Amino acid sequence: MNPEVIGFLFITASGILLHFVYGWSGQNRLVALIGAVNESTWEHMKIAAIPAYVWSIIEIPLFGSHPNFIAARLVAVATILLAIPLLFYGYKWFTLRSILALDIGLFVASIALGQWLSAQVLKSAPVPVIITYVCFVLLAVLFAACMLLTLLPIRIFLFRDPVSGKYGIEAFKAR
Repeated sequence: MNPEVIGFLFITASGILLHFVYGWSGQNRLVALIGAVNESTWEHMKIAAIPAYVWSIIEIPLFGSHPNFIAARLVAVATILLAIPLLFYGYKWFTLRSILALDIGLFVASIALGQWLSAQVLKSAPVPVIITYVCFVLLAVLFAACMLLTLLPIRIFLFRDPVSGKYGIEAFKAR
C-alpha cells in the first residue's frame, strides 16, 4: 500500500476519533487543543488537520529528505482546511440544510484530496529552498491556529456551533 493511502486512512481514522476525544477526556482543556469541542465547521477542519500534522511527522523517515516534503505537507493541510468549509457551505447553499452523511463524505473527500495533491507536489520539480522555509513557517502558523482558535474562537459563522449557537469550549458546556 502506498504512503498516500496509508496517510489517508490514518488521518481519516484519527479525525473520526478526535471528534469524540474531548468528551471522553472529561472536557480536559489540553485535549481541547486537538479534539473537537463542538459541531462548528472550524472544529471539523481542526480534527482533520491535526492528524495531517501528525502524519507529517510519521512520514519524515520516508520523505523528510525530499526537497518538496515540507511544501507537500503544507499543500495537504491547506487543502483540508480550505476544502472542508468550501464543500460544506457550497452544498449547503443549494440544499439549505446540513446532511450528516454528506458532511462525513466531504470530510473524507477533503482528506483524500489533500493527500492526493501532496503526492503530486512530491512528484513535481524541486521547489527552491526559500519556498521550503516559507512553507515551514506557514505550517507552524496553521498548526498554532488549529489549536488556539478553539480556545479563542473568532465570533464568525465558521466557529459557531450550530447546535448551541455558542463558540469554542463554551459550546460544549451548553449542550
